[in-house]
Amino acid sequence: MRLWKALPRCCAATGALLSLACMPLAGPEGTRFFRCEDGRTFSVTFVGDKAQVRAGSQIYDLRRRKSSVGIRYGSNTVAFAQDGSDAFLVGTPDGPYRGCRAVDPRI
Repeated sequence: MRLWKALPRCCAATGALLSLACMPLAGPEGTRFFRCEDGRTFSVTFVGDKAQVRAGSQIYDLRRRKSSVGIRYGSNTVAFAQDGSDAFLVGTPDGPYRGCRAVDPRI
């Protein structure tokens, strides 16, 4: 009999935890700089669920996408992904930017 009384409270608590698990995670904030294996560089400025990529003489506005590993942003044509300090940028006219690593801009 006690189990039936406790069950509604247990279900309510479980539902609250599941709803938190479904909330989108906040993205990184600020600007990061990347240098690729071919020497090219680009920067990404993160604000909320958006990222602005500056590569070559172009600027691309991207939105956060679902990702099972790391972070991913994209538009209809351009995609940026980062996992730890490794990153790539594809879909730009002068791309792809592969083998890229986050770097300190002061260096």
